[in-house]
Amino acid sequence: MGGGCPAVPALLRTFVARQTVQWHAEKREWQSAVLQCPVAMLNQKQERCTALRVRMAVAVVTSLLALFVFVDSLVEHDGIPYYFIWLTNWTGMLSAAYAILAAYAAYAGFYHGELNGLLPAPSSIPPPPSSSSDVPRYVHALWFTKASAPVAQCLITLMFWVLLYDGGGVRVSGVTAHGIIAAVLIIDHTLLNRITVSNLYDFCNLYVFGVTYVIFNVVYTLIPDLTDHDGNTYAYEILDWSGSPARAGVVFVATMAVIMPLCWAVVLGLTTLRDRTLFPLHPPPPSPPPPSPPPPPSPPPPSPPPPTPPPPPSP
Repeated sequence: MGGGCPAVPALLRTFVARQTVQWHAEKREWQSAVLQCPVAMLNQKQERCTALRVRMAVAVVTSLLALFVFVDSLVEHDGIPYYFIWLTNWTGMLSAAYAILAAYAAYAGFYHGELNGLLPAPSSIPPPPSSSSDVPRYVHALWFTKASAPVAQCLITLMFWVLLYDGGGVRVSGVTAHGIIAAVLIIDHTLLNRITVSNLYDFCNLYVFGVTYVIFNVVYTLIPDLTDHDGNTYAYEILDWSGSPARAGVVFVATMAVIMPLCWAVVLGLTTLRDRTLFPLHPPPPSPPPPSPPPPPSPPPPSPPPPTPPPPPSP
């Protein structure tokens, strides 16, 4: 009884090992991820130039939107720096970091390719298993943010409009922080690069970011006599760990167990659809050549000449 149970840890170790190999392999192909643009599939040189411009544009737009939310938050709260107590603003900083890192990686990859020839076309054969110790540090940082940023943006947008919005007026900065930045990153991941979010490490990075904020939120809420500009001892009423710990616990569990995986599944589905339609990572093999026609039949051999009659006898 229970003879199959010992196989579960072995299967889990195998799965984690495969995901680790894939994670390192993706990092080693980081130039292909940031320098190929699905909506600009022209010749290789033009596509790389377009991808570099796109990365720069996304970085500028995302950073300016996050800066606008930051400045508006300071103005609304009379300059008191409560910007960092809200998950919305943590996510805004994460999104700006992702966009800037992606732009820098594209810049470095583009000019490295200029010095060493055109970037090779992606291959359907994955690179050999190896560590990613030779990958630049900014790529490691980019790989932490590449899934966390768009998924966290979907998360805060969904939670704001479903759980926090009370039906009243919303400032422009509120719509920017809970919708516009998310749209920019979704478009970026769906149409403007080859970055994937399907790895186990991508999924775990979401929880590293989310749990880090929750730890901060609990500490902030439980510190005595610490209030925001409105006199509240919490950042979000639904996460009031001192006044309503049971409700806060339910919201935390529901977010981590349901809402965050749902948001990740949405981003994963969009990038998977992109890979299968606009820019497949594994192009289908070429079709075999049509069979050659059979050779024409050989002509029949010539018939032998008729036998020569014997000469008449001499008289």
